[in-house]
Amino acid sequence: MANPFYHLGQQTCWGAEDETRTRDLNLGKVALYQLSYFRLLIGGIWQPGERFYLMLSRGRRCERIAIVPELNIPPQSDPLAVMGQWLAEAVAQIADNPDAACLATADGDGMPDARYVLVKRIDHNGAHFFTNRDSAKGRQLQDRQQAALAFYWREQGRQLRCRGSVFELERGQVAAYFATRSRPSRIGAWASRQSRPLASIEQLQEACRIADAQYPGDEVPLPDHWTGFCLVPGQIEFWQEGEHRLHERIRFWRAAESAAWQCERLYP
Repeated sequence: MANPFYHLGQQTCWGAEDETRTRDLNLGKVALYQLSYFRLLIGGIWQPGERFYLMLSRGRRCERIAIVPELNIPPQSDPLAVMGQWLAEAVAQIADNPDAACLATADGDGMPDARYVLVKRIDHNGAHFFTNRDSAKGRQLQDRQQAALAFYWREQGRQLRCRGSVFELERGQVAAYFATRSRPSRIGAWASRQSRPLASIEQLQEACRIADAQYPGDEVPLPDHWTGFCLVPGQIEFWQEGEHRLHERIRFWRAAESAAWQCERLYP
């Protein structure tokens, strides 16, 4: 038996995963929009945990036009904790680069720039990532100290984006992460003059050979030019994919890092 979606008078429209049905709807054109968290729905009852639908009645016909996404993030939630949870779920469920995010910055002229980085940690401060301090993004982050990050997890139908201020991580934190990288990656960090012109691939290969010979064992030290940054969000948005592009969006924001988080839902 399908669960009742709504009724007007004695007329009822039903919605379920595998069926929809109606009885004598003569209501003209009526559209019902997103109704998350409402138990009372024009005389019908929605039970938490049940899927429900965006329905459109046309004359005597009622048709399902979308499954309303189920994005349940209470307004009192700590959005940084939810960010960490979403990243952990992506790492557990997605095989290829679940920690990849697009990092957006701007140069000295205000021209935007973007590239992907690997976000290795989300804590009470924000999102941690690592790079060459002398790279284009490293210089831009040091100059402007503001950035934005966007994750997209297609397999989960999720997007997460945030923006805010940026600070450079302490050397101890950077060294601890650097030690977890494979030896070839650590040698590459010594060899690469990231974002600088490269005459030929042979020049890079020679730089790798020199670094490999200089540090023959597993103990490859942290280069002075290699560092990490933390993006401290002032805004965080959680996005859940819906049918027919009727996505669900929840945004948290705060006026300052010490201020309380505010929460609101957004139109798709």
